[in-house]
Amino acid sequence: MFTPKPWLFERIDQSLKLLGSHFLLVTGWLWAYSIVFTLIGGGIVKYLTLGWLSTQITPEMSWENLLSLTYTTEFMIFLTVLAIAWILYLFGYIIFILAIYRILSQITRDTTSSISASLVYGATHLSKSFATYWYIFAYVALIPALLFALWGILINLGYFGILPQSPYISIGTILMVIGGVIGIVFLIYRGTRAKFAIPWAVDTDTYSKASFQDTLQATQYNFWRIIGNYIFIGIVISLVSSLVNTVIGIFSFLAEPSLGLMELITNGANSITPYDILPHIGSISIAWIATGVLKISANTIFIVFGFVFTYIFYRALSEESTQKKETSVQESPKVQREL
Repeated sequence: MFTPKPWLFERIDQSLKLLGSHFLLVTGWLWAYSIVFTLIGGGIVKYLTLGWLSTQITPEMSWENLLSLTYTTEFMIFLTVLAIAWILYLFGYIIFILAIYRILSQITRDTTSSISASLVYGATHLSKSFATYWYIFAYVALIPALLFALWGILINLGYFGILPQSPYISIGTILMVIGGVIGIVFLIYRGTRAKFAIPWAVDTDTYSKASFQDTLQATQYNFWRIIGNYIFIGIVISLVSSLVNTVIGIFSFLAEPSLGLMELITNGANSITPYDILPHIGSISIAWIATGVLKISANTIFIVFGFVFTYIFYRALSEESTQKKETSVQESPKVQREL
């Protein structure tokens, strides 16, 4: 029976062992998904974008004229398609998050786990998860968002002369500052307390307000403990990630050095035009693909480790909260008898 450890370094050790023993099960399909959308999708976007730019950029075009391309119908259509693709990617990523936590829940309870069943669970519970994500948003960001929205309304009403610029623009600016301060405080404090809402919902298969409130109750007196854990984990992952990405960057440069672009920028910084740069950024090579695969592989491992650590931490907080409730129930009759 899996028992989450109470101390940070013990949980890190548990996370590494759990990730190592089920590496392909918890990382392989997320890696493949990232490859398809990030590398292949990114390559297609790069190819289409540069292909379109090559038909628009002329040797005489200045940087000011290049910016005017962003106001064309083609560019707006491109942004719309890109936004739709990003939304679809986000929905797919949420499905994978639910599937990862489902797999971790089954692994730690010694039940049968499979990629296909977990993905089906994620897809069928996607709409249910929106309720939990809404609770997170409302708890963490709703008040700052409303203040920013009110600021935008007042600024626009004042700018277009519907309302007098003074004092409404000043009031809007004050609301923006207040919203920014509240947003930072809420993001740090409330965001930390709401961090375990999704693994809690998946583990209990309950995407309700009551489940979200249980999450907040479990984290009520653990703010400094939680944020301290994640600051340490964040620093370690950032250092390792920087080292890995530096090595990958060196490999990329050695495989396909961009000396032509560097020399162009160094020697002609004052006279360089968009047409001069275009040939140096338009290639999709083996080195570009290999570098992308390496970066995606490394980032996938770091991301999944974060999910594993978060799940184990959630289990520790959940069990501690349950023990406190049981202790409180057991002590309640004793207090009543004494009274």
